[in-house]
Amino acid sequence: MALLEDKIDQIPIPELRNIIKNEVKNLKRRKRFGVVFEQHIPEVVPIFSAPITIRSTVAKKNDNLSETYRVKEISDNTAVIVKDSDGSIEVASIESIVIIKQFGDPIYPALVKVDEVRNVYGSSLNHVLIEADNYHALQLLEYMYPNKVDCIYIDPPYNTGAKDWKYNNHYIDVNDTYRHSKWLSMMQKRLVLAKHLLKSDGVLILTIDDYELYHIGILLEEIFSEYDDYIVTIEHNKRGRRGKNFAKTNEFAIFLVPKGKEVIQEEILEEIIGGETRNLRRTGSGSLRTQRWRKFFPIYVNKHTLEIVGVGDPIPLGQPMRDSDDENIITVWPLDEEGVEKNWHYGFERTRDAVNEGKLQAREQSYGVQIYYTLREKQSKKHKTVWSKSTLDASTYGTELLSKIMGGSSNFDFPKSVYAVANCINAVVSNRENALILDFFAGSGTTLHSVMMLNQAYNKNHQCILVTNNEVSGDVAEKLEEQGYYPGQENWEKHGVCRSVTFPRLKYTISGKREDNSIIEGEYLTGRLIDKEKLRNIKQISFVDGKTLNTSMKKQLVSLIEGIPQSKVRGDMPFFLNEEYSASILFDDTEIETYIESLQESLHITDIYIMTPRLSQFNKYKEEIIRKMGNLIVKEEEKRAYSDGFSANLDYFKLDFLEPDEVALGIQFKSILPVLWMIAGSKGNIPIVDDSLRYLIPEDSTYAILLKEQYFNEFQKKVVEREEITHIFIVTNSEDSYFDMKAELNVPNVVMLYKNYLKNFELKRQWKE
Repeated sequence: MALLEDKIDQIPIPELRNIIKNEVKNLKRRKRFGVVFEQHIPEVVPIFSAPITIRSTVAKKNDNLSETYRVKEISDNTAVIVKDSDGSIEVASIESIVIIKQFGDPIYPALVKVDEVRNVYGSSLNHVLIEADNYHALQLLEYMYPNKVDCIYIDPPYNTGAKDWKYNNHYIDVNDTYRHSKWLSMMQKRLVLAKHLLKSDGVLILTIDDYELYHIGILLEEIFSEYDDYIVTIEHNKRGRRGKNFAKTNEFAIFLVPKGKEVIQEEILEEIIGGETRNLRRTGSGSLRTQRWRKFFPIYVNKHTLEIVGVGDPIPLGQPMRDSDDENIITVWPLDEEGVEKNWHYGFERTRDAVNEGKLQAREQSYGVQIYYTLREKQSKKHKTVWSKSTLDASTYGTELLSKIMGGSSNFDFPKSVYAVANCINAVVSNRENALILDFFAGSGTTLHSVMMLNQAYNKNHQCILVTNNEVSGDVAEKLEEQGYYPGQENWEKHGVCRSVTFPRLKYTISGKREDNSIIEGEYLTGRLIDKEKLRNIKQISFVDGKTLNTSMKKQLVSLIEGIPQSKVRGDMPFFLNEEYSASILFDDTEIETYIESLQESLHITDIYIMTPRLSQFNKYKEEIIRKMGNLIVKEEEKRAYSDGFSANLDYFKLDFLEPDEVALGIQFKSILPVLWMIAGSKGNIPIVDDSLRYLIPEDSTYAILLKEQYFNEFQKKVVEREEITHIFIVTNSEDSYFDMKAELNVPNVVMLYKNYLKNFELKRQWKE
């Protein structure tokens, strides 16, 4: 820069020298430290619904949309257009051109209903899918949900140079000199808007690979300077992606967390280990009532629900047992199958506390209701920054899962594992009841799929909003162009990602079946652990007499048995039984009674080997072991059939653009109604309305709209009867009237239409840049 300034001083013309000096000063003043890239401002969006008129700004549908034209003349189905860059004149068919808007221009968005899925009825909350360019969708969402979003999860296109994404209708490939710059410019515009949507404790999660990790990291640091960033490495491809020097197995999830806030929830751990749940009744030495009478007391269980409802006082020796007089209560005593009076593992106070804390469970067994406790309670720990689990595999739980749902190839590359997305989101919202979750790079719809899984597994009511464009893949687009089709036409749009992948996937997932009523085969892993009874593995070893084996022989034998270490075996032991190992072996069957008594104290044993030459004797031992030990209680991950679907609703909209004059005159109310419905919580159905409507108070929703202010008194009386109303929208041109009516309404949110709506989008360009 110093050399440049020296050269400027050598310019002989004073006026020119001063102009250049001032410009250099301005450049130096604007110099930033961090990521520096070209802004690429002329990003545009086509508006296919807008009619072509004289003086319209248009672009060719199948060309670079930033190459703009002005319509000079229109005749029949053709238009004379003038190129803005050089003034050249061309003739084009009306079908081949489209109205365009530059990003930053004021727009007046509306939502047009495309389709819906209903799998639960009433006033239930609905998820929303918006087909749109995500920049303008974010502008609309910012109007509806400022500082109201709990979690934003996005998986933006990876800038690999392999034609993964478009900029102004053109795929960006490795030969584009500005591909990194364009990608960062695209991301910056959207991230700035996204930031305004987050709650004060909201979190943004962005997944990325190493092509843009460092660039996006610096950009995020600039935009989200008030946030801490955490990078989680996710192993999503254990086989590895072939490349130079290394086989890549991972990608990254960047968590942006407000500084100073502990909002990432700890991971709940439940041990999936057999035998961790045991009968509360003591067995073995010291287990008789006469030995510990203070641990002999009744536990009361609801007969119908098996809920433990209370604990009785200890019964001193010599005093009789007495069951509850309530016919709906089962009184459980620590009696074994033969009626022998035993005692509980826990004392009275500990048992009472465990019942109050929900740590004991009652289960119906063949010999009556029994009480169980868990040795290892739930534990939680902070999430680590490296995730490596089989469910994170993008091939199995992304590509293959999507193919199962669609009933064949989905024509969508690299969908995320639904469990990887669920894990990311749940780390943010697991302790929130009604979180609002947004994904504005929705792709195949994995984010909503994962949210529905979380809602089902944890009985939550999180709402998800998805935004995705309807781009047609490059190969398909070429074929459609050859057939004479253009973007915006139905024959073109039906091949787009939103209409051919995102919505069908979600529709089938919710209903559990496809359009042709074929059932989706397979099961979800819910992430929840449930107790299941499981038979122990009891086997006979008859080819050798265990009583004759020395230490060396016994070690050789157990080397063939998984779960028994040779180092722990000795020649003088009649059996091997250890609390650290889940397998056990009886060498000397003359010690069977002692062995079975020891097994009763070792309910964690899953595999039992009995050395005896006679099958009849083995069967007798096996029957006695099963009778004494009962079945193994193990924790297994609960599974759920794909065909069960989800209790969820989905509304599918397409973003459209309105003329401001039509909005102000109130003739676009039907197009704006979905926006108001979403602002009020997206509950119930959007009603069908006509122009004669005075006011609208839908029965199954939480909003009301006054369209004709002369009916305010009647409207107010109706609103008072509906305590669940949270939002009221008043159509009026008078601010004085608006404030007078607002003062008489005891509702948290009262909004003036349409001035509020128009003003919001008119001001976008002025304060966003």
